[in-house]
Amino acid sequence: MEFDLAILGGGAGGLACAARAAAQGLSVLLCEPQGAGFDKPCGEGLMPSGVLALRELGVASAGRTRPFPGLRYCVPGAGSLEIDFAAPGQSWWRPDLHAALLEHLPPAPQCVRLEGSARVTSRGESGFVLHCAGQTATARWLVAADGASGTSAAWLRRARRPGRARRIGVRGRFEERSSLDRVEIHLGGNMDVYLTPLPRSAVNVVVLAEWPRADLPAAADVLAAGLKHLPAAGACLGASLGPPAGRSLGLPWPRTATDGRAFLVGDAGGAVDPILGAGTSIAL
Repeated sequence: MEFDLAILGGGAGGLACAARAAAQGLSVLLCEPQGAGFDKPCGEGLMPSGVLALRELGVASAGRTRPFPGLRYCVPGAGSLEIDFAAPGQSWWRPDLHAALLEHLPPAPQCVRLEGSARVTSRGESGFVLHCAGQTATARWLVAADGASGTSAAWLRRARRPGRARRIGVRGRFEERSSLDRVEIHLGGNMDVYLTPLPRSAVNVVVLAEWPRADLPAAADVLAAGLKHLPAAGACLGASLGPPAGRSLGLPWPRTATDGRAFLVGDAGGAVDPILGAGTSIAL
């Protein structure tokens, strides 16, 4: 199989890249390590720049999103500070955003999707040879959009430094017990809580915490600790809508974001904490 562009990673950044490339007439190979519909733990709120990027792609948001006017910063004992955007942000349930982006991909042969991790076996001035899902393909250009912990396009990345304290992020979803009118950021030392109002009367809760060891604690324990540490963040929350999910936020910096015909996109290019959907907006 021969393609103009191979994209390694099927998250928001990879899907947006595939849709934009296909709209420009390029043939695209999209390799999705997690498979279709992967529900990545993230903030689920898009900043206005991300909303604009989706609009330029032609992604329809009607009935799928919930607008919010800005942010509210909350610090125990110090009150709150509200900041309005020049244009509204939007929150999406992550699977809904994934589905909306998939709708904008053309069918094969212009865009071929393979489920599985891809391995680049050779690269040169004319392009790349890679293997995915038992198939071999060539591509003139390559985008690695497989996240902060991805391993594709290793020549663009620096080696991880073990043994350092790192941040972890945990995402849970709850029923909305009382109305949340904007994204709230509750700041509290080494543990912060971020609330995003979601469609269908729900709230996304992200807890970011410092964790000094290599092993990750249970996501439910981190979520409970964050809400206990900053109890005002739980005032609008009702019942949990499912088990939380977490991941390490190692914040690796690449050696370079581009190298000839290869590019890093999204968290692969230097992770952004998924506090408010800023990482997703940047990737889009």
